[in-house]
Amino acid sequence: MPAPARCTLLAATGLLVACLVALPGPASAGDADAPVLPPSTTAPHARAADGDRGNPGYHYAAAHTQTLATQAAGLRATLSVHRPREVRGGRGQHSLGQIAVGQRADGSYLEAGWRQYSGKPRLFVYWRPADGRDTCYDVGCGFRPKGSGLRPGTRLQPGTQISLAFQHIGNKWWLKVDGARSGFYPDRLWKGRFTGTDFAQLYGEVYTAPRQRICADMGNGLRAANPGAAYMKDVRWLGGGPALRLRRAPTVVEVHKYTYAQTGRNSFRYGGPGEC
Repeated sequence: MPAPARCTLLAATGLLVACLVALPGPASAGDADAPVLPPSTTAPHARAADGDRGNPGYHYAAAHTQTLATQAAGLRATLSVHRPREVRGGRGQHSLGQIAVGQRADGSYLEAGWRQYSGKPRLFVYWRPADGRDTCYDVGCGFRPKGSGLRPGTRLQPGTQISLAFQHIGNKWWLKVDGARSGFYPDRLWKGRFTGTDFAQLYGEVYTAPRQRICADMGNGLRAANPGAAYMKDVRWLGGGPALRLRRAPTVVEVHKYTYAQTGRNSFRYGGPGEC
């Protein structure tokens, strides 16, 4: 995607993403064909009421990695954990921070992060095959718990940080939490075609159904310009690829006060308050 990058409208969700592109590097495939991975589907997909022209549901502060000419074995990052305010889980809302690794050729991808739905934030995982069917999050449709790491669904302490990684080892995509294996997705879920990653995203996300007021905070409710805002840092490729770099493209619009600020070659802050 040539600089300055344009923001991309995802027609399926009505989402306007503040797009980010990579700094050029010798092992990069370039950004002209850089995809936008499918958005998170960890919340109910509420259908907009007839005549609704307002809230599209999903709101993001997103980062992209560079695309790679050859695939890496995975990605890791350190995320601050928060309990965003005004999240009405009983009404289908959520607020989260996550990483996602994907494959440009067919759109296969994996997600891991923390999610505020009700009570304390919880660790979650999610996967999607190329055809977009038979997906779900946490344990129950493909993820196999194994190892000493925290399991998906575990409550996390707000104000702490957590290291998350997906790494392809053997014929499995392993989730690692703070360096310990937590479980895996077997390659058979993608018919053996998703065995490395050449593109990734990291982002904050808020979901509120159409016609609901967008009250939920993203991150800890602080805008990205504030040094105390939610962050992701130490983002790195695993098992291949050049030094990972993130770069923010010009923002066309700030959606509902949710913002993004680059703080280093592989780190950023994000978040903001809802409108209530």
